[in-house]
Amino acid sequence: MKKHLIFLGPTAVIYYSWLFMVLLLAIILAYEGNQAVVPSAIITSVIFLLLLAYTIWQSYYFETRRQLKLPYKKQLVVLKEPELIKQGRWFDRYSAQISHYQSIQYLVKRSKKSNK
Repeated sequence: MKKHLIFLGPTAVIYYSWLFMVLLLAIILAYEGNQAVVPSAIITSVIFLLLLAYTIWQSYYFETRRQLKLPYKKQLVVLKEPELIKQGRWFDRYSAQISHYQSIQYLVKRSKKSNK
């Protein structure tokens, strides 16, 4: 089963900060323009939305194949089954061991449990 995720850690801070710099640029262009509709702000906003959609669709974990996919890397094979660190109300936090020296933490939206 494919689970989309939000990755955490220092690499995520760098990745998401560059992503939101595009949004900030679009907001600045919209406020500094002297027209009612600023084409450069619209184009920059569309670029931000495309990058955001790409990030969401390219960040996932395959449970059956134990593969982790991040938007800035190829598919990674997870050495061990990801361990659950913390359960929240809406998200579960996992840690996946990618190599002997590197692990990645990520959030997965909590699925609704069936009433039995």
